[in-house]
This record gives sequence, C-alpha cells and structure tokens, in this order.
Amino acid sequence: MDEFVAGYACDHCNKAIPLVWKVQSLDSRALWVDFPQEVIRVRETFNFAHVPKSVIRDIEEALDCLSVKSYNGFAAMCRRAIQSTCQTLGAEGSNKIEKQINELSELASLDKDTVAALKEVMLGGHDGAHPQLPPVDPERANLLLQLLKDIVFQLFTRPGLIKEAATKRLNAIQENM
Repeated sequence: MDEFVAGYACDHCNKAIPLVWKVQSLDSRALWVDFPQEVIRVRETFNFAHVPKSVIRDIEEALDCLSVKSYNGFAAMCRRAIQSTCQTLGAEGSNKIEKQINELSELASLDKDTVAALKEVMLGGHDGAHPQLPPVDPERANLLLQLLKDIVFQLFTRPGLIKEAATKRLNAIQENM
C-alpha cells in the first residue's frame, strides 16, 4: 500500500474533499502517513447575482484555474474579467486595460478604493501573464480573489439588488392600490 485516501466535507459548501496521504510505514499497530494533499480541490464559490454573462464566463474560467492551483492562469483570467467588466459597463477605450479602468472610473464615478482594487487585480493579472514578472503564489491568488469578489459586488450585485428592491416595493404598492 503506497497511498491512503480518505475524505471530509468542506465546512463552507459541504462538498466532499478527497485527500491522499503517502504511506510511510505500516505495522501491526498503526498506519504512518505524511501530510495530506487534496486530490481534487473544491471550486471556490462566487456570487453571480446580477453579473452579466460575459463577465461570469471569465470569472468561472478564473475559478477553474484556481481550483487546480494554476495561480498565474487564475490571475491572468482575473485581469480579463476586469477588462470584461470595464467593457460591459461602457468603457470601450482601447485594448489597454488601464485606460479602460480610468474611463470606467469617470463614467461610473468610482471611489478611489474601487479604482485601486481594479488596478491591483490588473497588476496581479499582468504578473500572471508574463514570465519575467513575479509568479502569483497561493497567498496573492487569495487576495486577488477577495478583491475580485468585492469589485463584482460593488459594480454589479449591489446595484442589481437595489434595483430589485425598488422594483419589488413598487410592485407591492401597486398591488395594494
């Protein structure tokens, strides 16, 4: 027996996560193993409420990269998701993402923190796409994921929820008349 496989349920999504341990030794009393490794990483969850399909496609591909620990690919796809976001929200600009972010900032009157988050994801994606730049490690990938989630919430989900709430209120008022 070279390996031992077992699993547990993810605390977040309750999906099975199989783990494999390399067997170091086996005697009549115990099985000695090394540190476990995930066999298949559970795909990160993401709230896609009110997010356009073009942006969802890029984020889903980024999450696929992350699930197999392709951190550079994940970062590059996050950058692409930012570019899709800019285009979806009307910042045509050029093929230069920084120009699109600046244009979107003016079009949507974005606050400084949102612009900074957009640019950090852009730079992380730039690093992931170019071998001469620092590679993206798991810690940086996690930061990019959190920034991307925040950006998507601010630019798509929150406005969509506000509009949905207003529509439901108007409908309720009309039903009571």
